[in-house]
Amino acid sequence: MDSSSEHEVNNQLITYLKNLEARISRIEEKLNLENLPSEDNFELPSLMPQNISERADSLETQIGQFWFAKVGIVILALGIIFLMTFPYQNLPSFFPSLVGYVLVGFLFWLSNYWKSSLQFISQYIFGGALLLLFFSTLRLHFFSINPTVENPTLELLMLLAVSILHISFSFKRKSIYLMSFGVLLLSITALISDSYLLIFFLLVLISGWSVYLKRILNWNSFYIYAIILVYFTHFVWFIGNPVVGNKIALQSSPLINIYFLLLYCLIYAYGNLSGKRGEKESINSILSTLLNSFLCFFLLLIIA
Repeated sequence: MDSSSEHEVNNQLITYLKNLEARISRIEEKLNLENLPSEDNFELPSLMPQNISERADSLETQIGQFWFAKVGIVILALGIIFLMTFPYQNLPSFFPSLVGYVLVGFLFWLSNYWKSSLQFISQYIFGGALLLLFFSTLRLHFFSINPTVENPTLELLMLLAVSILHISFSFKRKSIYLMSFGVLLLSITALISDSYLLIFFLLVLISGWSVYLKRILNWNSFYIYAIILVYFTHFVWFIGNPVVGNKIALQSSPLINIYFLLLYCLIYAYGNLSGKRGEKESINSILSTLLNSFLCFFLLLIIA
């Protein structure tokens, strides 16, 4: 439908409604009824779309830019990560990681290029690039018979650096979604280390960091997510840490892990009690308190 036909339809509608209003006025006058209050400067066209084609184009843009783009970027990132887990015996061990790093650089450039025109897509591309950077670094030591980086300590330091970089970019952009992925990668890195001291130490850092973000940015949903993540990561360690290929077996030592459970609980309790408080507790505060108490008690029960 072109603009002339749309204009003609709008004029017909306006004429019809004006005639209808005139008839109602005559009926009210005949029945000695008071007229309904109306605005003198009432403009009917403001109640209806000025241009139907513009509204349709806007809807198509929102669907294409927000929904299809979001699903497409997520599927693309997962597909690339899945391909990187193959051994590729006929290729050098560094080749998959090298391809991953090249894609990361291209995605960072594309995200910066679309930063102004397609901001939503740019943010998801940026997040996908950070996720791909982590798995490209992970591929240097894992998923290969002859790893490029044979020293596990060096690989662990590289993964820690990538995770911290992810968290710092997330904090700079004030993105709760990127921050959620960042602390998840940090907890995965802790489990990959298979060192109980490093696992507990990083979980304490995640707990304190989530409290800090809750206080300065009011990220209540992230706070609840961090509570679940910390206790779940501790539970994965307790069942033997199958993330690094260990057999599932309950850990009976060291007993110091119980004190770390109590430390998580105290940190999250402080996060719930600190800050501004009103006469009534918010639903987020109540939910986070219940989760913290229940998960801590549950783990203490099955471990002790």
